[in-house]
Amino acid sequence: MRRAIEFGVGLTLLLMLGGCGMSRYDFEPNRVYLRSQENITRVELSPVQQQDIQDILEFWFGTADEPRIPSLVDIPMDDLLDLELLHAAAGPVGSEEDGTNFGVYRRNCAVCHGITGDGIGPAGAFLNPYARDFRRGLFKYTSTLGPMTPPTDQDLRLLLERGMPGTSMPSYRLLADRDLDALVQYVKYLAIRGSVERALIVESVDELIDAEDRLVDVAFDQDSPERIAKALTELTPLISFVARPWLEASSRVVEVPPRPADWDSPEAIDRGRALFVGQVANCATCHGNDGRGDVETVDYDDWTKEYFDPQNPRRVREYLALGALKPREIVTRNLRWGIFQGGSEPEDLYQRIYHGIPGTPMPAAPMKDADAPATDLRLVSDDLWDLVAYVLFLSKSGDAVVDGSGASESLSGE
Repeated sequence: MRRAIEFGVGLTLLLMLGGCGMSRYDFEPNRVYLRSQENITRVELSPVQQQDIQDILEFWFGTADEPRIPSLVDIPMDDLLDLELLHAAAGPVGSEEDGTNFGVYRRNCAVCHGITGDGIGPAGAFLNPYARDFRRGLFKYTSTLGPMTPPTDQDLRLLLERGMPGTSMPSYRLLADRDLDALVQYVKYLAIRGSVERALIVESVDELIDAEDRLVDVAFDQDSPERIAKALTELTPLISFVARPWLEASSRVVEVPPRPADWDSPEAIDRGRALFVGQVANCATCHGNDGRGDVETVDYDDWTKEYFDPQNPRRVREYLALGALKPREIVTRNLRWGIFQGGSEPEDLYQRIYHGIPGTPMPAAPMKDADAPATDLRLVSDDLWDLVAYVLFLSKSGDAVVDGSGASESLSGE
């Protein structure tokens, strides 16, 4: 017996995700992104053109029950995605007699992140912050350089193991290693598939002028796989464009330098405070001089900005009707609470300051090169450690007053 379906879990999730009449789990089209691109280009895709996108995606990536890995000439996709682990994550929830689990994503993640990875699972609308939409391929907490560089497998594994404090994302540290590896693979798969879908949408609204135009001239339900693959050859560079950064992510890791010997001394904390409120690091502009994050700002994360324009709020109704979640203003972190979603170790905070938090208004630190002149006011590694020391000091201060007389003086009064 390959799988023994766990009817309690499976039936409950089936009811939550679509009701008793649902015969299978499907990847939902990205209707919100499609409409946003149609509004930008003033081109409306016909039902046939929209279905072509979904048929192409299914040919390349398979279904939510039976995932596939597209085959490319220029990129070894088997080095990027493990098909055996994808099948362990996908499909119905069940297990082998030896305890090997299947449907790991559906069991642990789909209720919040959705079958499609769109962040609109049955519980999605009730979460604050919302569950991550993986389809853009953008992740907030990475060790890799640049906002558009994907995370490494280790980044995703670490996030799964420790969860995200202050959110509904729990720790999955107790899952078996194989299950954690399967989830890492499946999140990558959903992100790559979702990004390719976005690329196909852009290609369609840019290239298809008339309703009769099509990206490919094949009958997906009749033509042979060989003929379909040949017809799709001109579109496979879209997969390469999306997949290559994932394959190269491990070469883009920025190692955190060792902590200086006096990294958390009172003097370091004082220097950190000066940087925090100064014009170069400029942390206080959002977090406030005392780190409470109560500076009045109105901003949104990048996932929301794709469909919500504060200057044209009426249009958001159109996107809500297509499945978008109600826009919420992004909330600046209150550093004094000591709750850090990306990890609270000093090295975690160093990375957050160095890299910023992609998808949010939190920018990367302005770092200068080793050979920069003394007049260059940008930051060096030791400055970041001073900022880490001050942020951790704030996180332990609670409601204590941190005034301009010096952080070290406040620290000595703890």
